[in-house]
Amino acid sequence: MIYLVSDKVSSFGWLNYSDNNVLDADDFYQGYRVGNSGAVVQFQLSAKCSVKKLNARHVIYSVAGPILVSGAFREIIERHASDGVEFLPVAIEAESTGISEFWALNPLRIEECVDMDRSEFRQTNFDMANPCYSFDYMVMRDAWEYDAQIAICAEARNRWVVSQAIAEACVQANLKGLVFYSALDMTYGDRTVSLTL
Repeated sequence: MIYLVSDKVSSFGWLNYSDNNVLDADDFYQGYRVGNSGAVVQFQLSAKCSVKKLNARHVIYSVAGPILVSGAFREIIERHASDGVEFLPVAIEAESTGISEFWALNPLRIEECVDMDRSEFRQTNFDMANPCYSFDYMVMRDAWEYDAQIAICAEARNRWVVSQAIAEACVQANLKGLVFYSALDMTYGDRTVSLTL
């Protein structure tokens, strides 16, 4: 089974991607390594979030920039997919101290992961070679064509997916606040199928 990864409570707006970054926000999630420069990915903690709230998270999404994962989540991903992902160090600027260690996640594979026959969507561009979709109902495939453990979703490039092995390891490690979707309904149809920690 392939799972779309999300957080139980939205973290959008908690962090601001710094203008001082060497890497552009668009450099991430292209399916190739970006960390050759040795750059540290920089964020500022917004007034919407406290250090305590931030430290309780295992995945953090921002409006711009990469997705961040906790040290505990990174260990699980590396155990299952060390050659399929790149982690970059993160510095979070805040008025108070005590911020936990977070890592910028950059999956190195782009895989088709949505069962388009069972999903509901519309194409939002006219480029048949590079289609973009808007999903109302997204159903994940049962398996990848190749033996991947983590990947960028080819049909929705702002989403990332993991294998059942990674999802199960997160359950065993009791990583609270994560949601793994095998189906995500963005309508009022109540068809979402998920594993919530």
